[in-house]
Amino acid sequence: MTFTPTQIVGLPANGSVGQSYSFQIIGDLTVRDVTKPVTFDVTATPISETRLEGTAQTTIRYADFGLTIPQVRQVASVSEQVRLEIDFVAVPR
Repeated sequence: MTFTPTQIVGLPANGSVGQSYSFQIIGDLTVRDVTKPVTFDVTATPISETRLEGTAQTTIRYADFGLTIPQVRQVASVSEQVRLEIDFVAVPR
């Protein structure tokens, strides 16, 4: 699974340490050999001048990526969708 960002929407040009920001990252998600556009909803907080922490999430349908849900008798049902969540930390190299 890979995600290639193509656009950031709603991120302010300037920010303050300690202030949380909500925005979206739009890009191409590839699962196996299928690529589809998805939008992650992001909440990020600059912890310091050199550290950013946050969470990004989106929901995808298994079928959109050619994935089938296995049929297991002990499991009553499995949702057609899965929620992807990423907790991240960004620091300069």
